[in-house]
Amino acid sequence: MRRYCAWDIETAPTAEALAEPYPEDKRLPPSNYSKPETISEWRRKDRESWETDRIKEFSFSPRTGRIVALSLNFKGEEHLDLSALDAKDEKQLIIDALTIMSDTGRPGARNDLLVGFNSRNFDWPFLMLRMCYHRIDHLAVCPDRQWWQAGHNRYSLINVDVRDIVTFNQPGQKGTLSDWAAWAGQAVKDTAGSQVYQWVQEGNVDAITTHCRGDAQRTGALFERVYPLYAGA
Repeated sequence: MRRYCAWDIETAPTAEALAEPYPEDKRLPPSNYSKPETISEWRRKDRESWETDRIKEFSFSPRTGRIVALSLNFKGEEHLDLSALDAKDEKQLIIDALTIMSDTGRPGARNDLLVGFNSRNFDWPFLMLRMCYHRIDHLAVCPDRQWWQAGHNRYSLINVDVRDIVTFNQPGQKGTLSDWAAWAGQAVKDTAGSQVYQWVQEGNVDAITTHCRGDAQRTGALFERVYPLYAGA
């Protein structure tokens, strides 16, 4: 098996994105609600739902979210966790990660492949746009635009998206990393990405990096299980 580095990121909303106040004048209770206590209870639940939805939405966009953790798993043998609970540390996290990831795919390099799950659609676009935000030089490790173009081979020279392999790159195919990891016989994880923002608020860097590290490990293990499909591609 070729040497690989499996990787994963965790993201959270930026403080600026969440600064917008609850738009009470635009979110109105049902017209048949007349009692003040009924309206008040509706307003409380609606505010909670609005805040939860915004956290999820903003976490998934590099325009309104940022990277709070990035984990690297080197062929299941060792790992490296990088974190940035404070927004000012995100730039250095990205620089450090790409410096390590750039040691891939050349003679004498540590790794032959960079392996992600849904990295074509999420991790790489998010990482690259946060690079642009911080004015970080575009390093050679990043996939070129042909990787996303229709009709192009689904694998670049060094970048592999395991989701492409298990779905045969067919649109509309379902299954999260947890789903496919369970299919491959891996233990079900007891944490979820929806908890990351709460951990950020609590300053719980251990919980964030443990969760991120687990996803990087599962990505690598899944890649090893389906490696014959990749090697024969």
